[in-house]
Amino acid sequence: MADIVNNIIVEVDGKFYVKSHDGGNLGGPYDSKEDAKKRLQQVEYFKHMKKNSFQEITFNLKPQIRHDTMEGKPYLVAPMVMMTEGVHNGSNGPLFYPSDELSKLPVIWNHKPVVVYHPIKGSACSPDVLSARKVGVIMNTIFEDSKLKAEAWLEESRLKIVDKRILNALNEGRMVEVSTGLFTDNEEMVGDWNGKAYTAIARNHRPDHLAILPDLKGACSIEDGAGLLRLNAENGDTVLCVDVDMDEELKKYISENQQTLSKQISILINKKGKDTNNNKLSRKDNKMEKGQIIEQLISNKETKWQETDREYLTSLTEEILEKMIPVENATDEKNVADAAAIAEEKKKKEEEAKKKEEAAAAAAKNAEQPQTVQDYVAKAPKEIQDVLTNGLSSYNKEKAKLIGVITANKKNTFTKGQLEVKNLEELQAIASLAIPPKEVSYDGQGDVDDVISNQEEPLSTPVMNFKSDKKVA
Repeated sequence: MADIVNNIIVEVDGKFYVKSHDGGNLGGPYDSKEDAKKRLQQVEYFKHMKKNSFQEITFNLKPQIRHDTMEGKPYLVAPMVMMTEGVHNGSNGPLFYPSDELSKLPVIWNHKPVVVYHPIKGSACSPDVLSARKVGVIMNTIFEDSKLKAEAWLEESRLKIVDKRILNALNEGRMVEVSTGLFTDNEEMVGDWNGKAYTAIARNHRPDHLAILPDLKGACSIEDGAGLLRLNAENGDTVLCVDVDMDEELKKYISENQQTLSKQISILINKKGKDTNNNKLSRKDNKMEKGQIIEQLISNKETKWQETDREYLTSLTEEILEKMIPVENATDEKNVADAAAIAEEKKKKEEEAKKKEEAAAAAAKNAEQPQTVQDYVAKAPKEIQDVLTNGLSSYNKEKAKLIGVITANKKNTFTKGQLEVKNLEELQAIASLAIPPKEVSYDGQGDVDDVISNQEEPLSTPVMNFKSDKKVA
C-alpha cells in the first residue's frame, strides 16, 4: 500500500496550509482545517497515479441535480434528453424526426416553458396554462450524439404546488417521462427508419414547450433514450481510463467520490499522452470551453470555489483556469497549488484595486458636487454668476421682508429660526394670513346732509302773462 503520510496540515496565524515533506506549499491558506483536509485528500489521491500503469474503472454513475440561480431566483437544474432522432408516434401519427432538423437551431428551445402535462389544445405559452402548469424553463439546449439535450431549470416552490411527484422523483434520482410540444411542417412521405415505419417527415421545428409526464409515457420515451434526469449517455456506466497503481485505499476514495470524479475527469492519460487504445491524445484535443472549466471548478467538492466566485473565475484566462483543474500526478498537483495561490493573490489585488478605484471615484464625485450656495455660484460659468448673485440677493431680501411681516403679527407662533428654513412659497402663504385686514377710512369727505330733517322750501312756479297793456291806435 502506498505511503500517504508525507504531506501534512500546518496552522500558521489561524490559517491552515497543506505542506509537503520538504516544506513546499501544496495549498492554502484555508480558513478552516476541514478545507485543508479536503485539499490534502485531493493531493494524496493524485499521488497514487503512477506512470504507464493503466487500469479501467467503471463507474455506475447516477444523474445529479444541482442548485443554481437565474435572474436572482433559485432553481433545481436537472439534465434531460428531450428527443432523439427517430420515429415517434405523437398526436399527428408516426413522424420521422431526422438529425438535420433537430440540429438546425437547438437554442430556440431555451426559455420555453416546462409544464406538467400537455395543454388540452393550443399553446402552453398562454397565461392560463402558465399559471396553472408551468414549473420551470428549458435552458442550455444542444444537439449531440443524435439527441436533443438540455437542462430543465425547475422552481421547487412551483413543483410543490403543481405536482409533488416530480420533486420526489428528482430527490430520489428517478427518471421521469417527458414530451416535446412543437409545431412542424410535415412532409408527406412513407418510409422506414431502423425498422419503424413513418407516414411523414417533421420539418421546420418551432418549439412551444416541454411537458413532464409523471404517470404517462411520452412519444419519445425513456425507452427511446429520452427522459428527465437522464445522463446524456447510452447507459449509466462510465469507463475512465486511469493512469494509476490501484490499491485498496484508492478504490475506497473513488467509491466515495464517484460523482465528483465523473465531473472532473473524462479520461486520465499517462505522461506519454496515450489512452488505452494507444491513440494520440493532446491537451489541445481535449480542451474544454472556458465555461465548462468554471462549472467544473465550482461543482467539484474537492475545490474551494463556490457559486459566488463565478464572476471572478470568469475574469481569469483559460490558461490559468486549466492549471487549476485537478491533474494526474503529484508534480502537477504542486503546479495547481501554485496556480491557485497566484489566482488568489491576483483576486486580492484586484479587489484592493477595485476598492481604491471606488474610493477615488467617490471622492472625485464629492469634489465635483458643490457643498454650499457660494460654491455653486463660484463653479458656474462667469456669464451667469452675476445673474445668480443678484437673483440670490433679491430672494434673500424678499424672505427677510416676509419674515418681518410674520413676526410682527401678535398672533404669530413661529420663531425666526423656524421661518428662515422655509422656502419663499411657504413664507408667502403664512404672511398672507399674518397681514391684518385694511380698515376703510372716509377721512377728507364732506358731511352727509340729513335728508329727513333738512327740508328745503320749494320754489314757486313762475307765471307767464301773454296779455299786452299797450293799445294800438
